[in-house]
Amino acid sequence: MCVNYKFPLSKTPPIKSVIQECMSWILCQPFTYFKSDDFNRASLEGDFILSNDQEHITFSISETQSTFSSGLLTYHKFSSAHDLNIKIEATVNEGHQWIKFFSIESIKEFPDQLPRLHISSLVIRLISKFGGGWDSELPIGISSIKLKETKADRNIARSIFEQTLKCALPIIYISASEKDKYALIPDRLARNLCGAAHVVVEPSRLFSRRLRHEVDSRNIYGGMIGVYWPSGAGATLFRRGSQDVKIFEHSIINEVFRASSTCGGKTYESVHFKQNF
Repeated sequence: MCVNYKFPLSKTPPIKSVIQECMSWILCQPFTYFKSDDFNRASLEGDFILSNDQEHITFSISETQSTFSSGLLTYHKFSSAHDLNIKIEATVNEGHQWIKFFSIESIKEFPDQLPRLHISSLVIRLISKFGGGWDSELPIGISSIKLKETKADRNIARSIFEQTLKCALPIIYISASEKDKYALIPDRLARNLCGAAHVVVEPSRLFSRRLRHEVDSRNIYGGMIGVYWPSGAGATLFRRGSQDVKIFEHSIINEVFRASSTCGGKTYESVHFKQNF
């Protein structure tokens, strides 16, 4: 499994503060043998290396000019049953801080008996502490973005369907059914994809009807869900039908991770319009 994240923070905390949170997150994972005393011996003022029989951590920091600095934390766990590589980079450039997260996980034996990597917990941890930044006109957060019955929010929805927003992350648009219900739980999907995609929820079916005339009927509606990819790379549409809600939710999550990952040779630029009905 390969996962890529890239998202901004609203504040620009010192690089070492962000890396410290990432190290604390690693300590909380059930697969690590590192102890807090091991990390306490490492100084975030400079580069360091930590190792044990199955794990290896490195940290490096660089400052090329007064407005730019970056820190890179790498973690590698290796055993006969489990191989995990994580890279976390925090970059500050001209007052803006971005976090890049990359992981490759390979489970070779007894996959049901091994602890799994829950990356969203790290993203939620960082955003809860430092705040999520702005990706073009949409905020990074741990909840869904709920549109209102206003002209301004219809303009946001229109920009999503016309793919004119300059967002770096995919946008998942959740339309309302005839009874103003949704095919899944928006906030749960938003937490699972925190830092990987925006989840935007329209307020009602009436909102869809009003919007339809503004976008020449190109909007989705009736409970359908669309993933709109960055750089105008198209959309992937989902209709739940009789699927279990969690299975339906995971099909969307898996599609986002597949498309955002470069491991499988698939990037946003190669995603075009398709349907999953």
